[in-house]
Amino acid sequence: MPWNIREDLWNMAHLPVGLAHGTWQKLEKYMNRRKSQFDEMSLENLRCPRIINTTLSFFDDYRIVNGVPVFVLSPSQESVLNPDRHMDMAGHSLASHALESSLGSSFSRSLDGPHDSTARDALKRSPSSNECAALDRSLDSNERAAQHSSLGSRDSAAVDGLPDGSEHQQDPGPSPAGSPTYLPIMCSFSPDGLRFLTGSEDGKLQVWDAVHGKVVGVLKDALQKQVLLTQFFGRSNSDVIAVDMSGSMVRWNLTTGQVNVTEALRDISQTDEVTCASGVGLCSPAPPANSNSEKFDSSSVGRCKQATLLALNLRTRSDFRIGRKMGLKSNKSSSARRLHAMKAQGLHAAYIDVFALEGAQGVKREARLTVAWLPSTPYSVRCSRFSADGAGLLAVCSCSDENVNGRLVLWPEWRSPCVSFSLTGSMGSWSQDSSLVVTWEPAMKVSRRGKADVSGACFVWDVHGLKSQMQLRKRSSLGRPETEMAKAQLKELFPGQPELHPRYLANSSIVVRDRDAGRVLWAHFVHSSKGHRVAMCAMGRDISVSVCEAETGVLVHTMGTGIGRSPALARWVDAFSTGSNCIGMSSEGSWLALYVPEANKGCLFNVAHGLAFLDICLPDDLVLPYCYLRLSEEGKRMAMCAVEGSLLWDTRVLVGASKGRHMIHHSLPEVLTDESLLKSLGSVGDGESRADSGPITELVFSLDGNRLGVTRHESAVMHVMDFESEVLQLLRAEKSSAGRFEKFSFSRDGNRVVAAMNVGVVLLWELDREPGEHYEKAQLGILGSSPMPGALAIAFSFNEEGRETVVACEKGGTLAWIDEESCTAVDRIEVMASGECAACQFTADGRTATLLSQGNSIVVFDVVSRTERARTSFPFPLADLLPFPGSIASDGRLGVVGFEGAASMPVVARPGADVDTSTIDAMPEHMVVSEDGGWVLRDELVPLSGGVAADAVSQFSLVDEDAAESLTMAPLQGQAYSKVLDSYKIQGLERLAVSASGNRAACGEGNQIMVWTPFATRGAVPDYYTLCLSGQLDDAKAFEGVLQQHGAAVLNVIDGEGMSILLHAIEDEKVAVVKILLDHSLEMGTKMLFFSSLELAEGLYHSGQCRSALQLAVDRRSPEIAQMLIQAMYSGVVTPPVMAETFRKGLVPLGTVYPTVFLSAITAEGMPTTVGNLTVPESVFEDTGYVVTTTDQFMPGNQMINRMWNEMYSDVGPSADEVEVPALARVFPVPNVCGVGMKGLLRPLLLAKNIPDAAFSSQLVHCIITYKWQAYALKMLLNDLVIYSVYVAFFTAYSLVLGHDRDTPEKLSDIISTDAIGLVQAGLLLPCAILGGWNLSWEINQIRTNIGDHGMSGLTYWLNSKWNILDFASSFATTFVIPIVHFKATEIRAGPEIESVLVSVTAIVLYWKLLYYLQSFRQTGPLVVSIFEIIRDILFFLILFLAIQFGFGVAFFVTFRHNLDDEDVVEAFGTFDRSLLTTFGMMLGDFSIDLFYKPRAIVFPQLLFVTYMMTMMVLLLNLLISLMGDSFDRVKDNEETFFLKARASVIDDLESTATAEQKAALQASTSEFLHVVVPRNAPTLGKEGRQRKWMGKVTELEGRFKDAVGRSRETVMGHLAEELAGLKRDLKRRTDALAARIDRAMGDGSGPSQPPSDV
Repeated sequence: MPWNIREDLWNMAHLPVGLAHGTWQKLEKYMNRRKSQFDEMSLENLRCPRIINTTLSFFDDYRIVNGVPVFVLSPSQESVLNPDRHMDMAGHSLASHALESSLGSSFSRSLDGPHDSTARDALKRSPSSNECAALDRSLDSNERAAQHSSLGSRDSAAVDGLPDGSEHQQDPGPSPAGSPTYLPIMCSFSPDGLRFLTGSEDGKLQVWDAVHGKVVGVLKDALQKQVLLTQFFGRSNSDVIAVDMSGSMVRWNLTTGQVNVTEALRDISQTDEVTCASGVGLCSPAPPANSNSEKFDSSSVGRCKQATLLALNLRTRSDFRIGRKMGLKSNKSSSARRLHAMKAQGLHAAYIDVFALEGAQGVKREARLTVAWLPSTPYSVRCSRFSADGAGLLAVCSCSDENVNGRLVLWPEWRSPCVSFSLTGSMGSWSQDSSLVVTWEPAMKVSRRGKADVSGACFVWDVHGLKSQMQLRKRSSLGRPETEMAKAQLKELFPGQPELHPRYLANSSIVVRDRDAGRVLWAHFVHSSKGHRVAMCAMGRDISVSVCEAETGVLVHTMGTGIGRSPALARWVDAFSTGSNCIGMSSEGSWLALYVPEANKGCLFNVAHGLAFLDICLPDDLVLPYCYLRLSEEGKRMAMCAVEGSLLWDTRVLVGASKGRHMIHHSLPEVLTDESLLKSLGSVGDGESRADSGPITELVFSLDGNRLGVTRHESAVMHVMDFESEVLQLLRAEKSSAGRFEKFSFSRDGNRVVAAMNVGVVLLWELDREPGEHYEKAQLGILGSSPMPGALAIAFSFNEEGRETVVACEKGGTLAWIDEESCTAVDRIEVMASGECAACQFTADGRTATLLSQGNSIVVFDVVSRTERARTSFPFPLADLLPFPGSIASDGRLGVVGFEGAASMPVVARPGADVDTSTIDAMPEHMVVSEDGGWVLRDELVPLSGGVAADAVSQFSLVDEDAAESLTMAPLQGQAYSKVLDSYKIQGLERLAVSASGNRAACGEGNQIMVWTPFATRGAVPDYYTLCLSGQLDDAKAFEGVLQQHGAAVLNVIDGEGMSILLHAIEDEKVAVVKILLDHSLEMGTKMLFFSSLELAEGLYHSGQCRSALQLAVDRRSPEIAQMLIQAMYSGVVTPPVMAETFRKGLVPLGTVYPTVFLSAITAEGMPTTVGNLTVPESVFEDTGYVVTTTDQFMPGNQMINRMWNEMYSDVGPSADEVEVPALARVFPVPNVCGVGMKGLLRPLLLAKNIPDAAFSSQLVHCIITYKWQAYALKMLLNDLVIYSVYVAFFTAYSLVLGHDRDTPEKLSDIISTDAIGLVQAGLLLPCAILGGWNLSWEINQIRTNIGDHGMSGLTYWLNSKWNILDFASSFATTFVIPIVHFKATEIRAGPEIESVLVSVTAIVLYWKLLYYLQSFRQTGPLVVSIFEIIRDILFFLILFLAIQFGFGVAFFVTFRHNLDDEDVVEAFGTFDRSLLTTFGMMLGDFSIDLFYKPRAIVFPQLLFVTYMMTMMVLLLNLLISLMGDSFDRVKDNEETFFLKARASVIDDLESTATAEQKAALQASTSEFLHVVVPRNAPTLGKEGRQRKWMGKVTELEGRFKDAVGRSRETVMGHLAEELAGLKRDLKRRTDALAARIDRAMGDGSGPSQPPSDV
């Protein structure tokens, strides 16, 4: 219990009895309140940050390239395929395989991707100990050495294992046996992205574990020729298909090891009609020398996405003809005669065979398609592409003639091959839904017929549309009208020969081009939630990637690569004509990778949103002269496959696939000695002592690395950090007699902890996902007595029956087995003599225990069989070394005795083997050897001051004990890369730890803990948290250096919280960081991510799960950042669609919080944005000076702009005398601004109280008002005005008839008498009541709408409108009050008089309401606004005026009270009310001067009269005129603003009074984006130049005076500038003359002479 709560209870308990009697009743409430406060404080300290749960391991041989882990895959790395047993699915070493098998399902959950569990199914078995030992023996010599024999070879002398920068050899040369070395050139990912398949020129296949960069399996001799196709079958990652140049296909199952080679493809394709061409691989970077005898090349194979269909392109000889062998059907048409002429010389043809893969090894040919062409056009069928559903087929026909464009043959359904189409272009690809095809011509060609070059555009073909045209053609052939035949637009190429393809010439495509991009090299469909989009890579002034709408050709965004055009890129550009694969796209169409070897530059883009996420620039030793690019699903991994080797990139962090931080720093909460209160570091008072203030004694990961346990010296509390559930748990013993924590271990699933206390007690805890304190579940037992109780180590293990047990090594060297269920010791074996054992270590799976003596001997003990494996010794006592026992592998296979050389290479000692220690010159203070003995994690090396003799190793001492600044994960075997980890917050390292799988490393000091993942390796792309820890965010130069190093990766990569660095900086209000980020983006031309998610779909954005940078700045109340963001968006740091999405939800809150920033945002230069040019008749600008409309397209092209114009103004056609003017088409980058009610922008502006009125005169709001007025508001207003006019007319008639009724009714029959007046009154009053009720229903509907949209604030908004109150009152009076008073006049006292008053007031209000309608018209609106603005301005004046008027009325009444005998005095001042009316009339000139000579005291009344007239008529009335004049000037000066606001208010009232059906119709008729067309010579809105702007006299004088002053100042400054310039010229002339004279004097040695007279 916290001490402050105890103190309060103590005070309450010692109150007097009488006072405490009622106090105890409140005790429970008090305790609950304080407990909740305590729980909140505790939970705040019992949280730990989430860290990335990755399968990438520190033990993997990756290298940081451009901030990303990269595996260098060598083609010489092999593993022998044994078909008699299952393959290792994960590609790990068998030692790690055994480890992963022991992890079970918890390890499987750590894999990424939807098919991770499937990929790990083979990990269920555990290898035998013989397999582990066999691998351990082979791993050191064979596998690790082979990993680095080719690409990226390393010098053993390189510092920290990094390459020395030696020049890379592209030609590896012959193998040691003299045979040529064949390297992989074809590659593909498995559907889940966990495996990677490569194929070599010699037919060798290699399957790699894409997670760890290791070989899973190698298949040799199954294929003999160059591999043309590599693919995983279906959704499997263990079933592989490959085809080589000879047409042989192999089906290889890695799980079963079954290999099926079929020659069916080659055998089926052998026919008398077909012969082999040269077969040279057009796409192959290095074709074999003997390839001229092969049947297929690398462009001859096509497959569908699931690899269930296969297409082979069979080439024929150049002299092969099919025309002479084919007969013609009887056809007398001209096309048939042309075909006869073609047959005379013969047609060239090639064949495409389509195969279906059935079962495990079945191959069946489904169809043979014949592609024909004239011999004069030397075409060749190169490659085929299936649609995603496998129904359609697209074949590429290229031409070797530079003057002839290629073409493509499209079969919408290849199983029905009678329909095929010839498409423009020589390259093509399918959309994901198989409905569209995009084609392009990458080669710069012009046809012989003089057609324009088509290389600068893409052509999108609607497959369903082409089939529809085919149906129209069939209908027309059956006697349909000729118009339908014309619609078909299809020309038959080979009439009467349906077996020849292409059958029809298609010419109805959508042209997609980026005019600024240039030559289109590559195109593909992009994933988008807003329809089909096409990504194009083009070569113009530089290489860029553009994304366009497929259906409209509208450009969405462009992404630059920074690779300028140069002659060196010619080879890279020309390779696209042969089907180059140097651009890769993920299967779902979201991510695109591009690399140009000639420039050594590339990028990784998210093409769906137009953002760059990685800038690629390879180190010199990794530059690939030619490579294929492949991306796995969702862009999680990227591969560059070349003849020199392959680079496998782990890009999961970049694409947002990993959630959590790269590294964390956490301060453990402090525990007081009374164990009552948790406090963070620094919050403990001086008088309070901490229970766990000692150094860290144990730092241990759970087996899966998701939990980290920490104990400190003499601590009764153990901290457990759960990274998966993000909680901190505190383990303590329920009884204080249990002692302090000494050693502990996690169970295999990580959900239990066993600990040995310092008194020998063994306790067991069960862990859940809840934070806070946890007490032990059971006491398992007490270790045997010894001089020193306790344990050296403890672990979970199992016996030979598989039953779990707990094993502890007592300090005396005895192993004790404890049964968990019976909580008793079941066995004890003394392994070492008492006092001999110095340390003990268990392997991670608890199978083996290694006991180390005080000397140099070790004992390896099999815990499962409880037998001793080996007893051996090291060449010298390792226990004397400082890092002991962390320097010894857990199984005792080796120990690290030091480091040597400039490269800090580890010196490894093995039991029973000698080691040379003379070269050791450094030793770390702390180190940990990995489970398999392949890696060591160490801190900074410290030079040794002692000797280097072997017998003096134990005497080495450290000379420097400075705090460690970094950790290093160094390899102990082979030549793998070292990894460096920066420990920013640890000042004095106490413990190191690394998880068994190597996915996490940790260190600690005191209560400070740091944990790393492999993505936190030095050089990797840092996340925001890492930058904060390193202090680089606070150092502008350092942060700019990070941006220069990593570029787009720092700008756009989001972390586990879905936040980019920009969003984090905004949230933390780091203005300087935001400015640096925006400036860097503008300087480099890199678009930025402004959202907390890559998914900008409306469903996610509108649900509130996705926040924009502008929203975040508004929420954090940072106007400076908001202003910078808006300026940056207009400057181009985001794409236009992103700017539109940012303004969608962020603009209105910005106006509510920061109206000045809002006003600057909507009046900036980029509002609106120009999207096109067009020519329009001048007459369309006569009314408003601009034209507005809405459309769903944000950035339409010129074609759509012209089409939109033609649809709007089809009745305005050009005439002979019509003048057409150039105009600009612009769009406002704010979606749904014209929406109804709160869905638009008008109502939020009207509701906001602090937004200035100037916002209504901005171009945005001006166009909104104009559009709504022209679209529907004017029509709705006129309808309402007609109804209201009828209403007013009826009421006016009723009022006039009532005024002519002079009789006072005495009973009801008098009111409804049969005379004309009574009937007319009743007849007129009835429609007035009906129309008033109708009008009242509108007001009620408006109130209900406002309350429904805004709650009570909506009612307040309604009440603030004067028109609403007046309209409601008048309608209520005409509907209820006046009819009741009229028909109940005889029953109400003074009923007729009351009725007259009500009718009079209502009539005034009704006619006053007409001003409401008039304010929305331009001719009358400013006058109405002027009236109300003047009334508002003189309101306080009227109060002052009435006060003075009232005072004079009292004065005159008192003055004339003695002259009441005079009738004139009595009539004027006889009563007080008469006195007030008389004084008011005197002000207007209605008075008699003789009246003031009648009182007895003549002087005072006359003096009072003069004073009154001077005050009221001279002073106040002139002041009133002046105020009204100034008000009128102000209104006229801002006439447009006041008028637009009034019209906006009327439009909003019309929308709010509409019914739900009407609102839905209005919303449906309004599109998303507002477009405006303005004259090019007058780009601002309005009729400036046609309408003179009013200026008040004072304002005009002020303007003239300012202009005069400005001109005078400019004149004076000009004269001064001229005088100053003259003086400068004269001074320079004199100085030059003096300098020349001095030089001449110094030259002739005469010394300086007398200076010239003019100086």
